[in-house]
Amino acid sequence: FGHKGPAVFPTRPDDTFYILGVANSHMAEYLLQGLTSFGSWEVGVIKRLPIPKPSKSQHQVISKCAQSIHDEKAAWDEGNETSTRFVQPWLLRRLDAAPAAALGAALDRLAQDEVEHESLIGRRYGDINDEVYGAYGVPASTREEIEATLGERPPEILWPQMEGKTAEQKRMEHVWRLLSYSVKRVLEADDDGIV
Repeated sequence: FGHKGPAVFPTRPDDTFYILGVANSHMAEYLLQGLTSFGSWEVGVIKRLPIPKPSKSQHQVISKCAQSIHDEKAAWDEGNETSTRFVQPWLLRRLDAAPAAALGAALDRLAQDEVEHESLIGRRYGDINDEVYGAYGVPASTREEIEATLGERPPEILWPQMEGKTAEQKRMEHVWRLLSYSVKRVLEADDDGIV
């Protein structure tokens, strides 16, 4: 983080996912656009963002939804070689789960996994927005105006590097990543004198 990448440090650890949820809501985006000039969210702008005092229920729902989104993306990143969370390629993980599965079936299941996880994330964002509007006390008519002002929001996706790619291109990327990973493992083993 820095002056162009502001960070928020909650004073109570229990508020971490609550603040994360609020800060990623449509309402927060709308408020921040009103507080900033030239489209830059400087430290002072983030500091002035009013965070609503939620009911216990609102706090729980927003926190749980934000944590669920975080956890879904973190789990997905365990298959992304460019992530610090990387464990092994998505395809290898899918094949390990069902070793008898054919490669094509594993690729089909990976595509389905991505759709299911993105759908869950979309629902969680919807729940966050519902609760955040409620926490701010925004009536439905005002919410409609805010969302019309913000315009169409891009969907949250798990694999931004492949946004807009076809299903076939994603399948090929999965196979390529598996091959790349396998070659690197063989080379590492060779360097260690194992092969």
